[in-house]
Amino acid sequence: MADGAPAQGSPGSDILERLLGDTGEPDRVAESARALGERTLKPLRAAFADGTSQPVEVDLGAVDTGRMKDAISDAGPYDAVVVAASANSPDALVIRVDPMAIAIFLDALFGGEPGAEPQPITRNLSSLELDIATLVIQQVAAAFNGFGQRTLQVRFPLSPAQSGEALRKIALRDGPAVKITFTVSERAEPGRVVVVMPQRILLRPRDGAEAVESPAGNSRSDDWSARFSEEVMRSRVTLEATMPLGKLTLGAIAALQTGQVIELSPTAASEAKLSSKNKTLFVCEFGRLGQNYTVRIKCPWDTEGNVIDGLQLP
Repeated sequence: MADGAPAQGSPGSDILERLLGDTGEPDRVAESARALGERTLKPLRAAFADGTSQPVEVDLGAVDTGRMKDAISDAGPYDAVVVAASANSPDALVIRVDPMAIAIFLDALFGGEPGAEPQPITRNLSSLELDIATLVIQQVAAAFNGFGQRTLQVRFPLSPAQSGEALRKIALRDGPAVKITFTVSERAEPGRVVVVMPQRILLRPRDGAEAVESPAGNSRSDDWSARFSEEVMRSRVTLEATMPLGKLTLGAIAALQTGQVIELSPTAASEAKLSSKNKTLFVCEFGRLGQNYTVRIKCPWDTEGNVIDGLQLP
């Protein structure tokens, strides 16, 4: 997506990220994130200038690397948040608008008292303020989404903005992320619009990117030896293959005895999972070759489809 972003899309990249908890060179990741933020400024400024009674200045602020689990950990009770899904991720963009920014956009859209400066909101957001926050977040998501080969494939329309106690119910998986902050201002104190996205989404090649890649790209164009030290790539980890047994009540489990035989389900052999360091990597089929047991890799483990789907907080 970002100019100069390293190619990322091979199965090896996802596996290394899951095992090591990092995507690669922090400097290159931050550089790619800043390039994306700078490229997004023009459409953002155009969007915010359209329909407002007075101009709103938008500038790029800090760009940092971090973790997805911390995307809204510092959100205040009067911030507005939307988690935007894409074709590749249920949390491609986490967009947050702080109370000062909401007040600025409210003033810019409807006008305020002449000479009076917008004040940050210090109470629960009204339905109108949530609608304005949702509108702002829609514009931010559209600017990040882009078009053509660079598109993020964000799924529109976005869900309404959430605030207050609803923020505690937002479930975000962990993983390396980038945090891009924009400042918005009219006259004095600026507000903030914060966008957090997974590093793998930032660095993922867009539609058609593989098609224009040079033939040399087929020989590991990612050049993982440059992204990770040779010592890391040569390190040995234990692989574990497991098969699902089924569900038993706690009472039945408590009654298990030494020597007891438990029958596997008919599909257990085809639902084996290959894991390392407590991270599931592949779905496999359990079998036998001569005197040795084997597992045949069927497909990569779909983290998004198997973990995020159905994840609910009370």
